[in-house]
Amino acid sequence: MGFPDPETELAVLKDKERTSAFIRLLVTVLLIDAVAIAGYLVLVYQFGWDGMTAFIPLLVTAIITGAYYQAKNREIRQR
Repeated sequence: MGFPDPETELAVLKDKERTSAFIRLLVTVLLIDAVAIAGYLVLVYQFGWDGMTAFIPLLVTAIITGAYYQAKNREIRQR
């Protein structure tokens, strides 16, 4: 009976870490975007803002979270 290969176990652990880090990243970005969309709807329907005026913060949030997603995803893949 042989001993388990530590290289294989290390690779499996790194793969699990990458997967969990990616899932956390995805959930974080989706939650931030969901809050931004909810804020947009509140501004438009509750406070009566013009649709385009309230759309600007939503667009800025989407751009920032998109850049954050790309940077973190690249970092996760390089591990």
